[in-house]
Amino acid sequence: MNTFLAFVCIGFICLFGFFFPTAKSCSEAVCGPRVSKCMLIKSCNCSMTPADLAGKNCSCCKDCFHCLGELFSDCCSCVGLCRAEVPVDPRMAMRSYVESLSPAEDQINLFELVTTEPLSPDAKWTVKTYPSLEPGFFYKFGVEHRQEELQSLTKLNCTVAFLKQCLSVEKCRSACASLGASSYRWFHTGCCECVGQSCIDFGIREGLCEDCGELEELQQNIATMAKGKQLTKGQKQIVEENASTLKFYFLMTLFGFGVHFCFRYFWSGDIPCFSMSWILFAVSTIAQFAALYCLRSMAKTSYSESGDLLYSGIDLNMEGGVGEYCKDVIIFSTIIQILAIIYRKFWILYIVAPLYTAYKVWVTVLMPWFFAPGEETDKLEKKRLKNQRKLLRLR
Repeated sequence: MNTFLAFVCIGFICLFGFFFPTAKSCSEAVCGPRVSKCMLIKSCNCSMTPADLAGKNCSCCKDCFHCLGELFSDCCSCVGLCRAEVPVDPRMAMRSYVESLSPAEDQINLFELVTTEPLSPDAKWTVKTYPSLEPGFFYKFGVEHRQEELQSLTKLNCTVAFLKQCLSVEKCRSACASLGASSYRWFHTGCCECVGQSCIDFGIREGLCEDCGELEELQQNIATMAKGKQLTKGQKQIVEENASTLKFYFLMTLFGFGVHFCFRYFWSGDIPCFSMSWILFAVSTIAQFAALYCLRSMAKTSYSESGDLLYSGIDLNMEGGVGEYCKDVIIFSTIIQILAIIYRKFWILYIVAPLYTAYKVWVTVLMPWFFAPGEETDKLEKKRLKNQRKLLRLR
């Protein structure tokens, strides 16, 4: 019975996910097919609370690990096997490694040439120029300086070049040396800064690389923190919100079922139980309760013997999660039940549903499962992509 309900729920989830596209969160947009497959073959269907992992009582953890495969790091939090990823600390953008280089004279001139504005459209770096010294940097009380010497010092400009792509520290050093930089600063986010000859203190202490994905993530986290928002929810908050969500959608299901049934049975006198309208009404009701069952399973909590909360269940209000599709099933079914009171042909959406459900199950679950590349093919593909990324960085 549980297996049947799981198939029904996953089928309707795949169907209504087309009508209600959602945003990516917890990597579930990527993990949907793989997680669905692992749930169907019961590789990830055991209790995986922190207490189970600490006590080595997780009976399916190894099977779940192998089933998720190369998507384990992205999808383990979706099934409760690991904790949600901790956001990158924004202070990481300020941490860096510096080193002086010893460029030849012609190489110093090369750096000045390649950093001169305007840059070519296909340049792999961006240039920042700022005064090396403030006007009063060398001023000492009671000491006279020649005006010409002071002006020559304060008119020096520091030029730095930020490579657009993220690089390893070895690649950063090699790239800056080939450009003729006198030093370089490599940030722990992967951003690489090549520093010119007239700069002091190894250039700018902030990573400003344009296409470095880690830097974009840091900027998003900084903006979120500036707005005073929490990056993660507490387990107790998730439990409370899940309980409220389950109650709301259960009442919505009862409302759609009650209104349609009372109108058809008591008001219009449509008593025949085997008419097409009644059959489709039964199908929509099964879809609603299957979605509720799926939501309840995902929100299942785990407590210790002392009553402490160990696992809060999956957050049902997570954008892009399976819970979003389950809620869409309930909402859509309730709307159709109400509209079918006015005009019965609205049930036609449920007539075409099985065909589209089969298509979505095949595309998102079965086809990736049956036609997944072998282990050797997967290794060769990863090696090819890795070499391709290396070539792009060297260009």
